Amino acid sequence: MNESAMIFDRHAQEYDRWFDLHDAAFQSELLALRKVMPDGGHALEIGVGTGRFALALNIQTGLEPAEGMAEIARSRGIHVINGFAEQLPFHDSSFDTVVMITVLCFLKDPENALAEIKRIIKPNGVFVLAILDKESPLGKMYQQTKESNEYFRNANFFSAEACVKLLDKAGFAIEESWQTLFGLTAEDVQQPQPGYGQGGFVVFKTICKY
Repeated sequence: MNESAMIFDRHAQEYDRWFDLHDAAFQSELLALRKVMPDGGHALEIGVGTGRFALALNIQTGLEPAEGMAEIARSRGIHVINGFAEQLPFHDSSFDTVVMITVLCFLKDPENALAEIKRIIKPNGVFVLAILDKESPLGKMYQQTKESNEYFRNANFFSAEACVKLLDKAGFAIEESWQTLFGLTAEDVQQPQPGYGQGGFVVFKTICKY
């Protein structure tokens, strides 16, 4: 287990309470994710955490390295397997949809993780990637304060533009993108807007190019 996973393992209950304390932000993120989530099929969330997103998006299977987080997700009915994105414990072409939400910044080898994701997605399957855009006001705040934030201390934040290039290099074609969380706080639920460049939370819907 790497250092980031150990932190989330130790603070799983505290992390999970964040969603109750910041429900407007969570609901805003869900609205953006629902814009791109396919209906039905076998879906996997990589870095499922405590299962909040998986439960809301009807994702049955999750991968999670932090056992404390996985236990909470399992209590919510998610089938969770312990493991890391860079070495996925699944057969080729196993899933119709793979989702990864604000996990990319914690990976030691993002390129290898994307190659693994491409391997396990079925032909014509969908990969949904959600990030905290480091060039947004919210992303800049997290970047500036990450040394004092135990969760984000080891994070390597990406800009939306950097993700576009990373996805293209990995063989994924972006079909659409959505953004939300405009500003530093979300007092009310925000409606997602297409594209990226203003919102702190950006969602890409992609398919394999080859």
